[in-house]
Amino acid sequence: MKSSRQKIKERKRKGYLKIFIFFLVIIALVNFKYFFAHTPIAIGELEIKPQLSTLTRADVLLILNVKEPINILALDRASMQRHLVRDLRVKKVNINYAFPLKMVVNIEENAPLVCLVSNYAFFEVDENNTVLKVSRGITNPHIPILTGVAVESSFVGDKIQSMPAQNVIGFLNGLDEQSRAIISEISLKNNIVEILTLNRLKIVLGVPETVADKASDFNIVMKQIKEQNIAVEYVNLSYERPFIKVKQVNPAQNQLPNKT
Repeated sequence: MKSSRQKIKERKRKGYLKIFIFFLVIIALVNFKYFFAHTPIAIGELEIKPQLSTLTRADVLLILNVKEPINILALDRASMQRHLVRDLRVKKVNINYAFPLKMVVNIEENAPLVCLVSNYAFFEVDENNTVLKVSRGITNPHIPILTGVAVESSFVGDKIQSMPAQNVIGFLNGLDEQSRAIISEISLKNNIVEILTLNRLKIVLGVPETVADKASDFNIVMKQIKEQNIAVEYVNLSYERPFIKVKQVNPAQNQLPNKT
């Protein structure tokens, strides 16, 4: 029968053995990650969410300087986040791991609100008046175009200095998604801002200095027209109260021909 001293020594040996095994496991895991992080093979999955409108998967991988096939053990989350938030097209980033071997990159886009048209270029501009893209033609058909506004020579990352353009962007910022989606063109003519919707409805907003204050009225009027299915000829929001001209139906069109 073992003495108390022998039992104490045996418990200590088992304790030391457990600690030794624990450190061996840690070292093995570190070596495992180090080995596979430097292995040029595909390990795990990199998922980019949600479906992006201005950024493709190829764009995101280019920003991250990552090539397919992807080994997620070789990726550094902090570095990835820094690279993504530096891109003007990215507003927020959240990167997490998912079981068993998946890295999920959640990106909130900094999407353009409007495309400014000048004599020599097209400028896609965000809600903060920042130029996100400069092109020779329209590349994003999902945002309205703004004409009649003088645009200085600008590059990606520059701020649009034109006050009329800033006022229009302020107006677009105040719209809900449904109202913003129906706008096709915005024009400045004779110091009056006008809108043309996708179904060719003309809406007068008024002078540039006051258009940002018309966003609430625009939301209400567009919602009313849609819900009540009103046939509208044009809308004028430059007055204190919105003016809506309803299309008149020709009574002669509704008369039945006389029978002889």
